[in-house]
Amino acid sequence: MSTDCTYLPHRLPPGSLDTKMLAWQTSLVHQLEQLDLIQCSLLPGESFAFVLPPDDLAVWSSLLDAFTDAGRFSVDDADDHSAIASLTKPPCQARFEIRVVGVRTWFEVTLPRCTDTDGPTSSGLSWATSASTRIAVSVKGQDVSRDAHERWYAEIRARVEEMDAEAAEGRAFPVYELVTHLTTSLNQSQAPSPAPTASPPIPTPIPMSTSTTPVTQPSLYHALLTSHHLVSPTKRRNLFHLSTHLVLAGFAKIGYPGIIYAQGDQEAVEAFVREVKGWQWLALRVRFVEPAPRSESESDGENTKWVEMTKIGEVLEWMRIRGREALVTDLGIGASSKEPGR
Repeated sequence: MSTDCTYLPHRLPPGSLDTKMLAWQTSLVHQLEQLDLIQCSLLPGESFAFVLPPDDLAVWSSLLDAFTDAGRFSVDDADDHSAIASLTKPPCQARFEIRVVGVRTWFEVTLPRCTDTDGPTSSGLSWATSASTRIAVSVKGQDVSRDAHERWYAEIRARVEEMDAEAAEGRAFPVYELVTHLTTSLNQSQAPSPAPTASPPIPTPIPMSTSTTPVTQPSLYHALLTSHHLVSPTKRRNLFHLSTHLVLAGFAKIGYPGIIYAQGDQEAVEAFVREVKGWQWLALRVRFVEPAPRSESESDGENTKWVEMTKIGEVLEWMRIRGREALVTDLGIGASSKEPGR
């Protein structure tokens, strides 16, 4: 049982040199871009894996590895054309599954075949209509009832209709956006239901203790996200309000590129990343979500402070003071920055 949703092909700028490329190469690179975005955006407990026969699995895995190792080349950059030309035309469609630990339901997604008919059309950005350029999404699971299947498919169809309506706005990553929506829904499906309202229990007096056993501190986590840009005042306000609500410290580096760093209790950090992912910003990538070392240089006030920055140098200095500069430079962010303020 599966449902199909339409696929948004990549649009080339007028007069681009990419018109000399084969259409299947453009289609393939656009698919690899989105698969890479999906991998980079996974939260703890979420997983991505190809579901293919061994030979086909080897081809798609090597293609995705080559794309990532080459620094995520683009069909819009003429310097990348030689690398793109070396790509092997995949013998089959890419098929992968998205799972969340603890959830008995998962999704299997099949992308359209990279054929010469999948490329951009003269009409520019539009939803493809041929059967060969459609995405198929299947709901899988253990002991999933018919009603549950129907609910999931209804949600998928509703999301596809929204994406169809948004096509005119230039949304360029339909697979990534759809998978982000699905993983968010899977995470929400395992959230415990609120307990029924009842009379509050009578509190039990807690005896005084002379024990010197230290109180266990909650796990400190941090997360780093990047986006193509962060300019919109609305986005900046949303980040500030969300970080304040979750009692997180960190920063938002505005401009190009956008950099977001948050630290705090594990549950709060993971909730922050999950919420920001749900906003579906263009080319948003979750670089890491992991335990954070406690810094003696931070005061209690700084532990809940959210700031904005405009320069890469400010980001490096903020992280350097806390002994975490390498977390940024190891990702290639500001590794050779000469900006004022460093």
